[in-house]
Parts: sequence; structure tokens; C-alpha cells
Amino acid sequence: MVYPIVATRAVPSTITREQLWKGLKVKAREPRGFTPITECEVLSEHKTGLSRRIVLEGLTIHEDVEFVEPYWATFKMRETGTEVLNLISVDEKGQTFLTFTFKVIFPGTEEGSEAEKEKGRGMEKMATSAVEMTIVQVEKLVKEGKL
Repeated sequence: MVYPIVATRAVPSTITREQLWKGLKVKAREPRGFTPITECEVLSEHKTGLSRRIVLEGLTIHEDVEFVEPYWATFKMRETGTEVLNLISVDEKGQTFLTFTFKVIFPGTEEGSEAEKEKGRGMEKMATSAVEMTIVQVEKLVKEGKL
């Protein structure tokens, strides 16, 4: 079963949309500090994205990353079929938002079971944390003059 998760946070006005976009591209190449990923190796790059090998919670995962500049990046996990969308948007008042949308697949977990619900709750916490960690890391890179 596919388990949908969405986490959105407002981005501080100290971060421009251009800086946020650059930060998402940095995150794709080197996610440590942005997410709970502990290892990352970029395997190949092309005009609109890259392929990488990551280690997340002890699992090795291969991901294909596509950029639709300057609005979103998609991450597709080959082993599980899980997909993540990182989206930059702006409301009518000019407030910038960062949204992570997850289409999570829990292989071997019965649809509607307590196990699936428990895994889903864990992913919801992780998704919220990932958005917040990303904004904090981008803000840090901006302050350091790296974005």
C-alpha cells in the first residue's frame, strides 16, 4: 500500500527562494546535516539530476533525483518505490514555504494493519523533522555565506 505523508513549513524571510533552491541542490548531493541520512555517494550526474547511493537507518538505498528548477526536486528510491517531492512554493502574501511530500511504500506490511499505522506515524515524524532540519541547514549555509 502507498502511505501518503505531507509536511510543510514556512521559510524565514532571511532565506531567499534562490538560496533555498541552491540549498535543495546541495542537500541532494550531500544530505548529511539536512536529513538523517548517514552516508551518500553520488554515482552519476546528468543535466537535470543525479543518481546516488545513500544509507538511511542502516539500509542502503539507491535513489534517482530529478530537479525541476527552481521549484522542486524528486527523489525515487529504487529498492522500495518510495518517492519524495521537495517543493518550494509562495503564497499570495509572498511567504515562501518548503513542503516535503512522501509516497511511502512499506513492503511486506499488511495494508491497514497496526504495523502499517505505526510505521506511518514514524514516517510522519521523520518528514516533519526533515523539513525543519533542511530549513535550519539552509539558514546556516546562508549565514556562512555558502549560498
